[in-house]
Parts: sequence; structure tokens; C-alpha cells
Amino acid sequence: SPGPLLEELGWRGFALPQLLKKFDPLTAAVILGIMWWAWH
Repeated sequence: SPGPLLEELGWRGFALPQLLKKFDPLTAAVILGIMWWAWH
């Protein structure tokens, strides 16, 4: 099933670039990690 691949595209293909527009890479990664944790 393509589910995990599509999820990864969403996190890294959309969410991370959006976060990087507003935050430095470390902060963006921490925020994304918290979002991923909350999702799962």
C-alpha cells in the first residue's frame, strides 16, 4: 500500500518546507517531530 510513502511525502515534501520558511532547520525538525509524534 502506498500509505506510508504518501505520508512521508506530506511530512517532508510539504510540511517541512513550510516550517523552514519560518524557523531554522533544528526548530523546524523539532516541530515536525512533535507533529509526527502527535499524529501517531
